[in-house]
Amino acid sequence: MKINILSLSLVICLTCSLSACSPQKSTAEYIKEAEQYVANDEVNAAVISLKSAIQQAPKKVAPRKALANIYLNIGMGAEAEKEFLRVIEYSGELNNAVPGILQAYELQGKSDELIEILASISELSAENQIAAYVYSSIGYIAKNDVVSANVSLESALEFSSDNIYKELGRAYFELNKQNISAAITVAENLVANHPSFSEATFLLAQLKLMVKARY
Repeated sequence: MKINILSLSLVICLTCSLSACSPQKSTAEYIKEAEQYVANDEVNAAVISLKSAIQQAPKKVAPRKALANIYLNIGMGAEAEKEFLRVIEYSGELNNAVPGILQAYELQGKSDELIEILASISELSAENQIAAYVYSSIGYIAKNDVVSANVSLESALEFSSDNIYKELGRAYFELNKQNISAAITVAENLVANHPSFSEATFLLAQLKLMVKARY
């Protein structure tokens, strides 16, 4: 009895592993797939897709950066830091990891690392310099160095361009001057305009707790 070559090929394919028989997705397809999973709140599936992309192309920056941002959003600072460091290593550009890596440092309470970013300030774009000054001020605040925190915040506020980090810096600047109500106003506007900006949401919650503790 002869076996049709096409049928035999089908049998072989069905008995192979899925990864060996199915056409491999491109990095861009994996990232798009992960974005869809995130939109559907399927974070674990998104992580799996991005890890598949990384396995396929370990030195590609895009899937690592996407994975790092997912880790940030779920509060996994150490994991996010690891991926952002790889982004810097493989791209050779600190700009590709800021402000993400600073957020990862903050999540872990790494005040020294937040402050050390100032040593590389000249390497950063104007937008990322603003973020660096603001996050370094958070590091200084954690060390109870209000003077240095204010210097960093003043540097951030001197930029003519505006972004969410400058507004975050403005809120911290008002907080350092003990203008709690003004800080709350800035933070509330920031949260209203950028509801997914977790840093502003966290600061606003802290400010409201401070007001509540006073009464």
